[in-house]
Amino acid sequence: MPENKVTSTTYQKTLSQAEAIDKQIIITKQALKLFPKPWKDFTLSVGNEKYYTHIESESCTCMGPQKPHEHYWLRDEKTKQLLEWKIGSKLKFEKTTEKEFKLEQIK
Repeated sequence: MPENKVTSTTYQKTLSQAEAIDKQIIITKQALKLFPKPWKDFTLSVGNEKYYTHIESESCTCMGPQKPHEHYWLRDEKTKQLLEWKIGSKLKFEKTTEKEFKLEQIK
């Protein structure tokens, strides 16, 4: 099971096989409170690149129709291009202001 750690200013996680294959980052419900609300733009810095992105939300019934819920993702094209999508790779999001974040891939 991938490791996740959330603080008031950081979200650290390990890429799962599904995330690496689909080139999308799951944002846990605990980590969601660190970011702006889903679909609200924020600035993300990855290396020397700085761009606007947002967290996507998706309704789901994977636990049955009696337990509808949401899944949250970061899956924009720029992030897909900038990261190495290796299973087990460590990622760290750092909140620098309310609408600015830094994403670092720890190798």
